[in-house]
Amino acid sequence: QHFQQKIQLAEVAALTHQSISAFCHFFKKSTKKSYVQFLTEIRLAHACKLLTNTQKSITEICYESGFHNWANFSKHFKEHFGVSPKLYRKTMTISE
Repeated sequence: QHFQQKIQLAEVAALTHQSISAFCHFFKKSTKKSYVQFLTEIRLAHACKLLTNTQKSITEICYESGFHNWANFSKHFKEHFGVSPKLYRKTMTISE
């Protein structure tokens, strides 16, 4: 629900009344991915939705998706989808 905000792992662990280590272990065991991976995937999914359904600038989408700098957003996007956000938008716009 708050994926667009800066989220500290300590805050999330505290919400579950666990230490950071215990929370990370529980989360990975339950989801098969780290909390950071999970949060990044949620943010990337939101970015894809915005890239496909809006005319907002890619920089706006970066920040609106919860990433706090362009380089980090671009790196994660390309690692996950194999293309830049710009090429993703172009490809999705043409194929629709």
